[in-house]
Amino acid sequence: MPVDSMPVSTKKAVLRNIAIIGILLIGLTAFSNSSLSETNSYIDQYDESFVIDQDGYFTKTAPVEFETKTQARTKEIEHIIGPNETISEIAALYGLKTQTILWENNVNPLKIRSGQKLIIPPFDGISYTVKAGDTVASIAKKYGISADDILAKNDITSLVKGEKIYLPNAKPLPQSRDSVIRSGTTSRVVSTSLANSNATPNAGRPFIFPTLGVITQGFHRGHYAIDIANPNRPPVWAAGNGVVEKVSVGTWGGGYGNHVVIKHPNGLKTLYAHLESVSVSVGQQITQGQVIGRMGRTGRVRGATGIHLHFEVIDNGVKKVPSLYY
Repeated sequence: MPVDSMPVSTKKAVLRNIAIIGILLIGLTAFSNSSLSETNSYIDQYDESFVIDQDGYFTKTAPVEFETKTQARTKEIEHIIGPNETISEIAALYGLKTQTILWENNVNPLKIRSGQKLIIPPFDGISYTVKAGDTVASIAKKYGISADDILAKNDITSLVKGEKIYLPNAKPLPQSRDSVIRSGTTSRVVSTSLANSNATPNAGRPFIFPTLGVITQGFHRGHYAIDIANPNRPPVWAAGNGVVEKVSVGTWGGGYGNHVVIKHPNGLKTLYAHLESVSVSVGQQITQGQVIGRMGRTGRVRGATGIHLHFEVIDNGVKKVPSLYY
């Protein structure tokens, strides 16, 4: 119907509705622009993208203004930990793996604090102090890396005794059987024999007790294992025959520190955590009572007296009470 032919009351109603719609559109446009502006402002100020880094740690992507810190270096630098900063964030900041910084500084990532100093390696790998008789070729062979890479990455042409260099993409080697025990500012080498055990399982049980020590924590909710403590750092034995399924050395290991997992013929698996050193490798056939490492306190261990073995028995993915098996 043409507007001119509408009754006066109808015209008024139409005009009133048009006016209301116009007011609503103006309001919505203003609100939308304001919301968009506020949203963009929030994103610009607070946006942080979280990713999982190479070592499985949650970390934020490094801000653009820090990109210059990832430029190639041949020397270590120092970093002062800022408020609420994490090892993963610091690693991303310098273009390194989280584990590289943990290896170099031997720190617990859950116990770092603001103001603490960290050594930042120039690239991924480990540091090494040159010893008498070392050659680039011998070091490269020992750590399974390229001799040319050692020279190029460190920008050197020869080695100097006592000089600290970095070994690109190298990992720490398992510790020797002679362990260094530190107390205060002194240290002494303890040459305890890591002898195999000739113990036999109790009747009807498949495993032997995996070390020498006292059970300081039993199996309970939140701790599906037993802890066996001994300040003398005794050998740790394979509880039963099997194949080494996993070895983790020089890592945080999810809190386990240095640890070994053995798969046994009966379908069970055993896990040995917080080891000071490891004496076996993945795929190695193991016999019951064979030394697989030494008791220690690597990984998430509390207190100065935390030298112990964390021992788990796993059946089809379910952690069982270990005392039922030895």
